[in-house]
Amino acid sequence: MQVKYLCISVFLYVFSLSVYSLTVEKTFYEEHSDPLEQFQTTLQQAKKNNTLILMVIGANWCHDSRALAEQLNSDAVKEVINQHYSLMLVNAGWLTDLSTLLGPLGHPVYFGTPSVFIIDPVHEIILNRPSVQRWQSAHSESDSSLAHYLTLQNEKASERTKLVLTRKSENSQRIAQVLAFEEQQAKRLYHAYSILGPKLAIESQTGHAQELDHLWEEVRKYRYKLQRDLVVLYQSMDNEELYIPEYQRLSFE
Repeated sequence: MQVKYLCISVFLYVFSLSVYSLTVEKTFYEEHSDPLEQFQTTLQQAKKNNTLILMVIGANWCHDSRALAEQLNSDAVKEVINQHYSLMLVNAGWLTDLSTLLGPLGHPVYFGTPSVFIIDPVHEIILNRPSVQRWQSAHSESDSSLAHYLTLQNEKASERTKLVLTRKSENSQRIAQVLAFEEQQAKRLYHAYSILGPKLAIESQTGHAQELDHLWEEVRKYRYKLQRDLVVLYQSMDNEELYIPEYQRLSFE
């Protein structure tokens, strides 16, 4: 199993393409020592410029993250970002725990790299939860599809913000129930990452890590299902019954 095709990772760095444009040959996702500080910097920048926040979690060794890097560096996408977004890049390392960054945004765990989050800076809420998973397959997308996606997300931002806030207001108890479930599952997934991360690092150096293939596939199935189930849960707040799924224990739990 080639590590460069396993797209999940976490380290953090914030920058604006309007200030500094990186070529894909250089390190695109760079480490930053304090992601929360950088998020606050990006937040203030977005408020000052009246833009949304575009937060991208990716990794330089990840096939899909590198594809997204090329798209982000294209003229068509840079034009949209410079007009409507403040960009924050998060380098995902070896499955680092990002709960302190993502938790306050109501999305405590990332499910893969790259993950693209559109954030309302005023209310600090994620607006594109249903489509975050799409960009984990960025290699199958294009410059034009990303530019179109970001344009539409900006156009629908006010509508999405109103929807999310209304849902929170009218379904506060259900939201709390789902978030408690999500936080519980996030702890399980980060525990899995703490086992997989070192094995991925070993494989990157030696070409082999014991039991990595089996564990990776087991966790992949779990995280993909969890991500899909959470989208359904948040979209079904108005239903009469709210079904909270249960999962089998993972082999290492």
